[in-house]
Amino acid sequence: KNTFYECENLTKLPQVEDFEDDYNVDFLENIKELNYTFAKTGISEIDSNLFYKAENLEVMEYTFEGCKNLKFIQNETLFKKCINLKEFLHVFENTALEKIPYNLFETNKNLTDVSGAFSSTNITSIPEQLFENNKNKIQYKFYIYLQTFSNQKKKNCYEKP
Repeated sequence: KNTFYECENLTKLPQVEDFEDDYNVDFLENIKELNYTFAKTGISEIDSNLFYKAENLEVMEYTFEGCKNLKFIQNETLFKKCINLKEFLHVFENTALEKIPYNLFETNKNLTDVSGAFSSTNITSIPEQLFENNKNKIQYKFYIYLQTFSNQKKKNCYEKP
């Protein structure tokens, strides 16, 4: 929890393979929660293999929140191995994300709550098939801040109980 929180000078994460080789650990293999881990850092991209051993991960909360340089999720299979992920709360809130890959949660069949996951970003639309493979009823409410108005107005653009 809070491992790199507010490390604004952290602009790039190490390659997972290098980290494992250097420190002889299986990165994220036994982790169940990632809360505020990289929040408010200066990272602009996420290693596509960051979560490749995170099969036990169940909760992500504010994990990348406030990463103002993070504009894109380069790999739509970023969370592919997170098969036990249940809660994905405010993970990308207050980032510069512009788009959500339509199959980002393709293998995350156990998700139950993704509230605020993309709040206060530059995203203007939510892919209809984003939760297509999910077996649970998901609680989520996404808000998009419309930048076209002088005082930002919150628009409820996608809601499902």
